[in-house]
Amino acid sequence: MARDLVSERQAWWERMNPEPDTTQTFEDVQGALQEEANKWQGIAAVAPTSEVTAGTVWGPGGLAGIANQAYQEATKRLGALNPADFGTRTQRQVVPEEDPLVKALKQRNFLADYYRTPRTGLSPRLTPSVRFR
Repeated sequence: MARDLVSERQAWWERMNPEPDTTQTFEDVQGALQEEANKWQGIAAVAPTSEVTAGTVWGPGGLAGIANQAYQEATKRLGALNPADFGTRTQRQVVPEEDPLVKALKQRNFLADYYRTPRTGLSPRLTPSVRFR
């Protein structure tokens, strides 16, 4: 019975805690790319345009040029997105069930088993008169 209970409880746990759906939707990817493009656009607006800044050689356009290239790359990837390439997220409903262990514990009458055991219980004739320490 114990082995059946273990497998039954594992199956119950998997039903109660399904794996999260990690499917990326078109809106998720579009939003992430839009945020990235906005970030690079903001950096390009405030970054220095000089080729050398504080001893670091950034190349033509400076740090603003690098940010501008990253912005253009993000907008290019944003324009290449196709909604047909993405799936839809499915929401699994979890129907609450009682734990199989709790069911098994409710079925057995532990109090009756306890009183059936010799030298236990509340009856004075069943308890030992001498206690060893």
